[in-house]
Amino acid sequence: GKPVAVSFKSALKSPRRVTLMGTSNLPPSEVSRILSSPALTNAAVYFKSGSLYKCKTEPDFVCKKYMGNVENVMNSVAIVEHPEGRIYCVALMSNILKKNSAVEHQTLATYIDRILSK
Repeated sequence: GKPVAVSFKSALKSPRRVTLMGTSNLPPSEVSRILSSPALTNAAVYFKSGSLYKCKTEPDFVCKKYMGNVENVMNSVAIVEHPEGRIYCVALMSNILKKNSAVEHQTLATYIDRILSK
């Protein structure tokens, strides 16, 4: 597949480019949520994510996309470039069962950026 690029407007009113490296099996709405961390508003982010989920029959559980109850692995790698010159790379893998972990990855992006900005 072709790489997908999504543009975001920064607080400085200049367009920033978010490039998904290769293809992603996440829909654009999920990618936007993951990259919507306020800490990354002014940053250029080069990003690739993938997921693998697996379900088994369980009372009161309905299997949905990215919400496996046996396995629900989400992995992401990102290179972040801030305008002031700070650049870092992060790789992350999670296995949060029965839940779409996109919000957790967004929250982690915020915390990681805060730690690395000190």
